[in-house]
Amino acid sequence: MYNLDRIKNQKLKMSLGVFTAFSIGVIIPIYAIIFQQKKTASG
Repeated sequence: MYNLDRIKNQKLKMSLGVFTAFSIGVIIPIYAIIFQQKKTASG
């Protein structure tokens, strides 16, 4: 699908993609915990 050798700034885009995936994988659980705690506190 992608020809990785021909993409400009290959390392930059790869690391950006990895960082994005990593941050999503970290932010969502943290957000879920905070949301659940707020829900419990108000209930």
